[in-house]
Amino acid sequence: MTLPRSARIGLGLVGASLIAACAFPVGDDVDDVGQADDALTVVSSFGSNPGNLRMNVYSPAGVAPGAALVLALHGCNQTAQDYVKAGWNQLADQWKFHVVYPEQQTANHQGRCFNWYDANDTRRDAGEMLSMRQMVATMVAQHGVDPARVFVTGLSAGGAMASSLLANYPDVFAGGAIMAGMPHRCATSSLDAFSCMSPGVDRTPAAWGDLVRQSFPGYNGPRPRVSIWHGTSDFTVAVRNLQESVDQWTNVHGIDAVADATSTVGNATRTEYRNAAGVTLVEAISIQGMGHGTAVDPGFAPAGGCGSAGAFILDVDLCSSYHAGLFFGLDAGSGSGATTSSSSSSSTSATTSSSSSATSGSGGSGGAGGSGGAGGSGGAGGSGGSPATCEAFYDSNYNHVGTGRAVRCGLGNSYVCALGSNQNLGLYTMMSTWIRRTAPNYYEAGQCP
Repeated sequence: MTLPRSARIGLGLVGASLIAACAFPVGDDVDDVGQADDALTVVSSFGSNPGNLRMNVYSPAGVAPGAALVLALHGCNQTAQDYVKAGWNQLADQWKFHVVYPEQQTANHQGRCFNWYDANDTRRDAGEMLSMRQMVATMVAQHGVDPARVFVTGLSAGGAMASSLLANYPDVFAGGAIMAGMPHRCATSSLDAFSCMSPGVDRTPAAWGDLVRQSFPGYNGPRPRVSIWHGTSDFTVAVRNLQESVDQWTNVHGIDAVADATSTVGNATRTEYRNAAGVTLVEAISIQGMGHGTAVDPGFAPAGGCGSAGAFILDVDLCSSYHAGLFFGLDAGSGSGATTSSSSSSSTSATTSSSSSATSGSGGSGGAGGSGGAGGSGGAGGSGGSPATCEAFYDSNYNHVGTGRAVRCGLGNSYVCALGSNQNLGLYTMMSTWIRRTAPNYYEAGQCP
C-alpha cells in the first residue's frame, strides 16, 4: 500500500533519523517566474504539473537554438540550488546547453526526496514523471532545445528517478547518468524502499530489463545510453546497486553484462559495455573509497572548475559531471561546427568549434582527400566525381570511443584506434585529437583538407 504524500517517510539520500532532525517549511508557494540564486529562473507555467514540482532553469549567455538540455535531479534534503554545486552550470557556460533542475517540495515529501519508490510517480505520463516530461516539452517549445539531445542525471533518490525517466521515456531522453542511485522499479512502495537501498535487491538481468520494457509496452525504438556512478564506501545506498543497474541497462540494450573494456579514470575504475559495432552503450564508474554523493573536483581546469563541495557533493578530485557530459557528447556544442565548401570556383569558411565538416563539391580537383588522398584524383568528389563529405571532430580520445568514432586497441586496450581505418590515435586518455569521417562508419586520423 502506498502512503499518501503527506505521510511519506524520508528515503534515499539519508536515513530517517537525519530527515526527522531537519526542519523544512511545508507547502511553499511557487512564483510564476522569478530569479533564484546563481541565475536559476523559477518557472511554474509548464503544464498541468501533476507531481507538484518546481521547475528551475539555467540558460547560459550565448546559448543558441538547437542546444542540448540536461535535467539535473537533486537528492533528499537538497534543493535545486544545492545541486548547482554538482558543476552543471559551469559546464553549460563552457559548452552552451540548458540545465533544468526539477525540485521537490516539502508538501510532497518531508525530506524533499523525489518519490522514486511510489508506483504512481514512476510510471509514464503520471505524477512526477509527467511533471518532468512537461518541463522538457516547455524547454523545447520556448527555448528551441534539440529534442534529440535531452539528457538526465540525478543523485540518490534523484538518481533512481533519473533511471525511471530513462525507462519511461526512451523517446525523450538520449542518455542518462545515475549518481549513487538505484535501478528502475527497484522498489514500488515505501515498505520495500529501505531494502532496495541497502543491502540492495538481487534480480536477474532479464528481470531487471523486463521492468524497463513493461514501463513503455510496445516501444521498439532506440534506448538511451547510460552512465552509472557509485562510491565503494557508500553505506546509504549500497554499491551493489551499481551492478544491478548495469544488469538492467545492458539487458535493455540487448548486450551482456560482461565488461568489454576496463580502465582507470582518476581514482575510479571504469567498465564499458559495448554493442557489436564497438559503441559503449553502458558504462559503470566505481570510485574507490567514496561515500554517498556526487563526485566533484573544484580545481578541474578543463571544465572551468567542477562544482564545489557540500553536503553529498564530494570533492574526490574527479569531476563526474564533466565525464557524464563527455559521455553525452555535450562538448560538441550545438553541432553546427565549422564548414568548408570548395569547388572549382569558390571556397568559404565559418568559425571553428569542437567539431567541423568540410564538403567537396562535384568537379573539385582531388576530392575529399586531395590528389592522391582519400578519393584520389578523379575519385569521390574528384574531378568529374560525385559530391563527398568529410566531417572532422576535435575531441578527447576518451570521447571518441564513447561516441563510437573510435575503439579501444593495442596492448591492454590502452590505445584508441579510429573506427574503420584502425589508425592509432594515441593513448586512451583525455588528450584531444583530430579525427575525420570520410564515409559512413569510417574514420581516419587528422583534419579535413
